[in-house]
Amino acid sequence: MLAIECAEPMPAVMLPANLYSSCGKLAVEITTLGDDRATIIVAERPPAGSFAFLVRNGIKVPTVVAWASGDMVGLSFEQPMDGDWREQAFRGRH
Repeated sequence: MLAIECAEPMPAVMLPANLYSSCGKLAVEITTLGDDRATIIVAERPPAGSFAFLVRNGIKVPTVVAWASGDMVGLSFEQPMDGDWREQAFRGRH
């Protein structure tokens, strides 16, 4: 039997943000947020594999659209959040 390593579950959140992609500036709702990935709800989804910036509280996080299904999009961060201050500011807890 093959062992499959699953990613650690991410906590559910509801955070407004913007996604800058090939579709332009899109208002999104972040539904899950981890060190290196996020799931968002968006009206107009960018194509899987495309590059985008997720922006919240003045912090830009470079991402790649990992998957898209319906109004849900999975984002993979190019680099993990680099420190507690950045993640806290991004989440809105200064």
